[in-house]
Amino acid sequence: MNKTIKLFLALAIGAFAVFTNGCKPKEDVEAPSSRTLEADTLPHWMSLLPDDTPLFNLTIPCLHDAGTYYFNGDNKLALSIKDQVYDYKDAWNWGARAFDLRIAYDYDWDGFAECCRFFHGDNETAIFFDYGPMNLIYDDVDNHFPAPSALDGECMILIVKKEYMEDESYTINVFEYLMAKLINKYGKDRFIAYHDNMTLGEARGKIIVIVRNEEYTHNYQKEVGGCTTPLVPINYATRFMDSKDDIITTITTESDLHVYVDAQKVATYKYHSQDIYDLKDFSYKKKYDAFCMLAGGNPMGHISFNGMNAVEWEDVIVAELPEGWDCCHRMNEWVSQAFEKHEIYGGGIILCDMYGATTCGSSIGTFHGDRLARAMIRHNFTK
Repeated sequence: MNKTIKLFLALAIGAFAVFTNGCKPKEDVEAPSSRTLEADTLPHWMSLLPDDTPLFNLTIPCLHDAGTYYFNGDNKLALSIKDQVYDYKDAWNWGARAFDLRIAYDYDWDGFAECCRFFHGDNETAIFFDYGPMNLIYDDVDNHFPAPSALDGECMILIVKKEYMEDESYTINVFEYLMAKLINKYGKDRFIAYHDNMTLGEARGKIIVIVRNEEYTHNYQKEVGGCTTPLVPINYATRFMDSKDDIITTITTESDLHVYVDAQKVATYKYHSQDIYDLKDFSYKKKYDAFCMLAGGNPMGHISFNGMNAVEWEDVIVAELPEGWDCCHRMNEWVSQAFEKHEIYGGGIILCDMYGATTCGSSIGTFHGDRLARAMIRHNFTK
């Protein structure tokens, strides 16, 4: 082979190598769908997805009764009220992007700030035994919520419900206090109004507040502590399907989500929710089937709420106390498996118990919470 042919072949091989290497995705820009999502990825999984991704077509993990991380114990009371092991910040690093917040006014001699708590339980038994109060709102927001920088590229959704008011006249004051703490931490410009077909690009770095009580759509500027809290967009979900609704009705009945800006209603959208709550017949399969029915729906770019949480009821002395750990143990495993096998679509906000946690005391085996977290997040990269 003469020198001219050898040189030509060398140049051709070199050009081919340069061309193919230039077209091959580099390791640091590899398509997110081919990544293996591990612990160092979960804290910023939304950042790996394209801006045009429909936000509510994603599977978004939500901590049901997020404030219960604070309650410790491995007894009948713990079985009834402890739904989470990790606080908001640690759960965020496990991929959670939504938090179910139950707020309360629980009188304290030390002043108003000490009266504003997260709570679990609005029934007389809970109040009598004083096992409803969780952590203080200011302590949780200041010390246990994700840092503002953690939201960069991500989106946080807060679902707020009135749980208990020792004095109903403080209902708006407690909500304003919560909003004041959040706005002080994150800034008022982070809060946005919901609309159908919202993209991830629109929601990056933002917070969506969804309330379950109509009172919180009012002008909440009550100047608690001598300062006025800025008004930010509030989104009001009129009804959650969370009692003894028939499964079919639960899935097919639409509810209204009203959007308020400056305490004025500017839009109304439709949404679905499912949360079979009262399982006195211990039918975990009923709960799972209802979950799968909503999770298997066609994505429409609309917000939805799908509950994995549930309780049984058990007599303790003369009082009935709910207990949910056994159902959670089964649901977390079954739903993890369904996501791993791509048997369900699973878009929307999904309320979970024991998210990210393997164990909690010695009452039960694994909660599969770590498996659930990875299965839910990875599902967003396989659609």
